[in-house]
Amino acid sequence: MTTLPESQEDLRAVRVEVQEFYHRYQQVLDDQLFHDWTELFTQDGEYAVITAENEAGEGLYLLYDEGLDALRERIAFVLGYWQAPRARTLRLLTNLVVEEAGAATVRCTGKFVVFRTDDNGVTSVHTCGRFTDDLVRAENGALRLRRHHVVVQNDVLPGDFTDLL
Repeated sequence: MTTLPESQEDLRAVRVEVQEFYHRYQQVLDDQLFHDWTELFTQDGEYAVITAENEAGEGLYLLYDEGLDALRERIAFVLGYWQAPRARTLRLLTNLVVEEAGAATVRCTGKFVVFRTDDNGVTSVHTCGRFTDDLVRAENGALRLRRHHVVVQNDVLPGDFTDLL
């Protein structure tokens, strides 16, 4: 059962706050501020990426990290793997829906497309998919990701897939 604020004004306020959170999320990644990315998660935050095919068949995750230490290791891998300057990316988030919202938690779903521009200036679709997130309020009232579950489309998954989604 979906739990949402009773007043339209409260629901609008939650939606605006969630939109601002995701604007910051995509900005941090597109600006390659990878250490700032970890600050968008709770101490026990979970980051998981799976293909649609594996999700349907209960297969293996492409990436699964739990806790800030694991997320920091993910950043170290991303930065170490790409010693040369990384390609530019542009993320579009769409169809963002607040599924549930309480005083301390928000569940959101949405879709994304990541475009990548290579060294030659050629831009192409890098990957796309959907996500389901559980956001919680930090002590300062700001939203943080407790769980970021990403499902990528199998047929749009590049061989050099290391980008954070």
